Amino acid sequence: IIKAKPEEFQVDEIWENLSLGGGCYSYCWLTKENYTVQKAVDLLCEFFGIKHKDVGFAGTKDKYAVTRQLISLKNVKKERIEKFSRDWIKLEFVGFHNEPVSLGSHQGNRFIIVVRDVEKKQVVPKIFINYYGPQRFSQGNVEIGKSIILRKYQKAVELLFLYGCDYKSAMDEYLLQYPNDYLGALQKIPLKLLKLYVQAYQSFLWNETAKSILEKGEVKNEKIPLVGFDTVIGDDEVSRIIKKILEKEKITTRDFVNQQFKKMSLEGGERTVLIDVKGLSVGELEDDEMNSGKKKMKITFTLGKSSYATEVIRQLFPQ
Repeated sequence: IIKAKPEEFQVDEIWENLSLGGGCYSYCWLTKENYTVQKAVDLLCEFFGIKHKDVGFAGTKDKYAVTRQLISLKNVKKERIEKFSRDWIKLEFVGFHNEPVSLGSHQGNRFIIVVRDVEKKQVVPKIFINYYGPQRFSQGNVEIGKSIILRKYQKAVELLFLYGCDYKSAMDEYLLQYPNDYLGALQKIPLKLLKLYVQAYQSFLWNETAKSILEKGEVKNEKIPLVGFDTVIGDDEVSRIIKKILEKEKITTRDFVNQQFKKMSLEGGERTVLIDVKGLSVGELEDDEMNSGKKKMKITFTLGKSSYATEVIRQLFPQ
């Protein structure tokens, strides 16, 4: 069991050689507890009277955790930042920069995690597979993303309403005026969040590819393609696996080009197969006061960006 308490899952972003000077972007440390990044951004936009595109961040972080990450706020003065006060969300001004914080611009994340309901100390595996973690796929993200990629906008809206969406009222209001314009309704959601849905589907395809490769034996490739519109499907073993998965999903690489909504087009890429886990420290077993007869332990480690701590824990403690 992890995340029994938010403070038992701590995440700190790693930034090396951060040079600050002048510019219109205020850099701040955002510390949050029990909040998604998107919900925190909503609150910041409301407080400072700015738009979502004026808030920059390097990555989403776990909700049920205490997380610290660097963000940028466009045209917000230090004095206003120092007046911000909310329960469970803190801002600490760092300095000014002429560029916003952008996705993936950090070096990685440092984790301190308490694992409960443990029976014995685990043998640390020799390798960790770089699967996308379950938080990438929460609340129907994969289904919604696939629907957007296949231009099934009505289905995407229906799924968003089914799973719950913070922008439902804005979408409802739009659909009252334009009853059949489901693409327009989707565009009431901030672009960064919409992109997370289509990227979730891309991540799902990568996980399925990695699982299929591992079922066939040892990992021979250092990287596996992230499928996008420019992915070349060849005749090698990995390509054959990807082709089979795409056929099962009834989707093609061409579907990742969206002429109606060009910002939703997804190019391909690559992702390393193995997680580079640095500084892994597995603490001693202690009595678990929350689970009678069981133990708990503290685990600390550092990961590069886009690798998931929940996957390290899952592979440390296989069911």
